[in-house]
Amino acid sequence: MIFDAPRMVNSNSIRRRLFLVGCPRSGTTLLQSMLATHSAIASFPETHLLVAAGRTRQARWCTRLGLASPELKKQMHTFLSHINHADLHALVPQRLLWLSQYIKVMTGLLDAAAMQQSTAIWLEKTPGHLHYLAYLERYIPEVKFIHLVRNGAQVVASLYQVTRRHPQVWGGHYHLNYCIARWNRDIEITRQYYRHPRHYVVDYQRLLSNPALELSNLCNFMGVDFEPEMLTNYPFVADSLILDHEFWKHAARKPLHKNDWGKFNDLFDKRQQDYIFSNLREEGDTVKIFRDDTSWQLSSRNNTGRSLT
Repeated sequence: MIFDAPRMVNSNSIRRRLFLVGCPRSGTTLLQSMLATHSAIASFPETHLLVAAGRTRQARWCTRLGLASPELKKQMHTFLSHINHADLHALVPQRLLWLSQYIKVMTGLLDAAAMQQSTAIWLEKTPGHLHYLAYLERYIPEVKFIHLVRNGAQVVASLYQVTRRHPQVWGGHYHLNYCIARWNRDIEITRQYYRHPRHYVVDYQRLLSNPALELSNLCNFMGVDFEPEMLTNYPFVADSLILDHEFWKHAARKPLHKNDWGKFNDLFDKRQQDYIFSNLREEGDTVKIFRDDTSWQLSSRNNTGRSLT
């Protein structure tokens, strides 16, 4: 369901609060658009409401001390401006001292947004909130998390490319080693929550190959019935979730397409490809990583079934 002007309501009316997380460039906008098509689910553009806690040294120190940094309050106002609801700025307290207080205010605003759409479920999607799961679990009632994972080599290629096309938005060009390290770090966080009852892991390739089955399973986790419109109407909903400057997300408006290796092969030569595979955990193969709880410790270098041509 598309986001519209919220008003503060009784948060006890909310039945489910969901966060969609993962390594950036894993396909989270596509999955968000599919889920937001559901008549019982409200969603919004990326809020970045906790990601701001790690943007500066001061913000990181405040977070470690359990304090709400000035960057967080600024981000809350930025988000409200992005969704064109200046009336909500007055709902943000003048003083936000504690991080717990900040998260409760954030939750209240998202609750209000969902109730304005007559829904009792909301979905927030900011990939970087993967690094703040402990805070979200601690302070938000009835919260659940959806993790989207995608082949590591493909994510590295997409991160590498998007930061060169839009460096002003992404904070500069990402070095290849950083792209590799980011995926390794993020996939390790998701692995730690694998099979946790409040966390659900979705594989991007399986979502593309059999979207009806994957979305049906995900709906069971969320406690809603699958709706066929989720397979067809998501391009229209995506428009309400993508901000004007987020050009790289426009692919979420397109029909599902084969998850191929074109971008990876175009960007990197054979030497770079070998370097990427040798430095990714399990060569970036999500099937190996989530095969069972011990697969992360395996150091197999066998053929992963990929094609470099």
